Amino acid sequence: MLRTTKLFMVCSLFLSVSMIAGCTSLLIPATSSPTPTVSPTRTASRTPKWFYIPQTPITPTPEPEWLTVTYPRPGKIILLEDFEVKKGMYDLSCRICVEIDASILLEVGNFWEGQDVINRTTFLVDGVRHFLTPQEAGSYYDLLMPHSIRKGNQKVAEVGGPYGFCISKRLRAGIHKVDVSFNKDSGTTPIYSWTFEIVESLPTATPLP
Repeated sequence: MLRTTKLFMVCSLFLSVSMIAGCTSLLIPATSSPTPTVSPTRTASRTPKWFYIPQTPITPTPEPEWLTVTYPRPGKIILLEDFEVKKGMYDLSCRICVEIDASILLEVGNFWEGQDVINRTTFLVDGVRHFLTPQEAGSYYDLLMPHSIRKGNQKVAEVGGPYGFCISKRLRAGIHKVDVSFNKDSGTTPIYSWTFEIVESLPTATPLP
């Protein structure tokens, strides 16, 4: 009887230890090596800093009376290094300029100041619109030669100017197109378009034999 009791106690002790060990194994989380993080492969961007859509050259024609200055001139070929140099009164590099004599466009009831002329002018370079604001236009001037329309002693229209505008726009070598239009109250929109070409180098003249 005593031997049986001892055997029972030994078995019970063994089972208790086994259960404790089993529970302990459940409480201790399994450890594993962290999965290495693989950094994604970076591909160098081939997108250019600015886009260029080749333009079809336009045969130069005389500017309309209301457009008194265009720069670069229609059909002009200009070196890239010259285009990028600051020159003249504008102190601008990469400049594209127009001067508008709004007195030619004036209609009865129009009393325009410089900002009115700016708001009515649409200025595109290679199809991209540039708003002629003091922030974007690197240069703006008023020649202070006001013009008015009178009926008898009554002034029925007036505008200052001519007004000149220049923007600074970095361009690459190639043919570039400028479109300038003006919105009149009558609904007509006079427009003038021209192209010029920027080259990296001028062709070397071949010596005569």
